[in-house]
Amino acid sequence: MKTINLNIVLFIVTFAFVACTTKTQQHKQETIVVDTLIIEQDSFIPDEAYIESLIREDQNKRNLMSWIDTSSSPLFYETIHDDGLILLYRVIPLGHKTSVVMIEDMNIADYGDDICYSDSNGVIYEHKGYYEILDDSTVNIFVDELYSNHFFKNDSVAYEPIYHKKYVYRYKLSGLEWSRTKADTTIVMDEREKSLCEDIWKYTE
Repeated sequence: MKTINLNIVLFIVTFAFVACTTKTQQHKQETIVVDTLIIEQDSFIPDEAYIESLIREDQNKRNLMSWIDTSSSPLFYETIHDDGLILLYRVIPLGHKTSVVMIEDMNIADYGDDICYSDSNGVIYEHKGYYEILDDSTVNIFVDELYSNHFFKNDSVAYEPIYHKKYVYRYKLSGLEWSRTKADTTIVMDEREKSLCEDIWKYTE
């Protein structure tokens, strides 16, 4: 009787050890697989110098000169020009080959001071813009435009707003191209008929 009990105990201990060992080995194998995937993914991420070289190559084709900076997302890069223009590039990893795609919009944003200039007719144009990265493939671009007359009054310059427009564009990345999926425009003010400048319509149409 004692012998039977001892055999049963030995069988139970052996089975528990084998089961535990098998479970541990499975967990170990899963960990190895996960670690391997992480290593493989990391190996496909190019360094910043390589990405910047791709952007430079694209800008040379467009006859553009700018300095490059990373954006709030590691997949996005800004190119900032001396005239304040900001263009946005998206990095697209394709296995061991990487490419960059620029959003084809020249009104993304200005850098530093707001864009502001006047012409011989006395019309002042102000531009404020910025972008918002919604996710890795969606970007909103916001633009605020204001046209004003300027004139002298009591030995100082006075401004009269003429036309104020705000709009937002949404861009979606599909494959290797950006496409505009949304365009909302809001006219805040329209006083062009009262403008002192007869040519104001050519600026705003």
